[in-house]
Amino acid sequence: RTIVVAYASRAEREGIALSFSCAHERLVGWADRDRIEEAVGNLVENALKFSRPGGKVRVALAREDGWAEIRVQDTGRGIPEDELPHVFERFRQGSDAARHPAQGAGIGLSLVREVVERHGGRVEARSEAGFGSTFTLHLPLDPADLPNAVERLDAGRLNAERLGAAEAVGRGVTEARQANAAIPEAPRAKATVL
Repeated sequence: RTIVVAYASRAEREGIALSFSCAHERLVGWADRDRIEEAVGNLVENALKFSRPGGKVRVALAREDGWAEIRVQDTGRGIPEDELPHVFERFRQGSDAARHPAQGAGIGLSLVREVVERHGGRVEARSEAGFGSTFTLHLPLDPADLPNAVERLDAGRLNAERLGAAEAVGRGVTEARQANAAIPEAPRAKATVL
């Protein structure tokens, strides 16, 4: 939601409808919020860049079989089928890069993939040239342990809305540190409201 708000005025200026939907009132997962916001921001930036006035960009968050799914879908020009398998390669640009100088350096999508993989997730891209693209981030949730860990943080003192991460005061701090220490691949990850 934060990313959509950040890009709302740009989308309006460019005549693109930008929307956000979430299938759950609150979805909590293990994540480095800053890195995930960078990844989603990169996808929204690309979606706006490659959409025309009158187009649509939709960001959706849902829980699917123990995974958080963040989907960025646009009605832009799409990606040719032969280029789709290579979109996450570093320094890779589309074949029409010469006609679109504002396209970028070709590292954004590779960074998206790196961030998601460091969180134990995966990213996929679907597209049809002329009809838009859909990028989906799949981030693991632990439905058995995570709700219990969050409850142990003493919900009365949990301020996830303001801080953007599950953080506790008093006895819950030790449990939060132990839970965060269990994620070696993403040392800044915390139980985060996505």
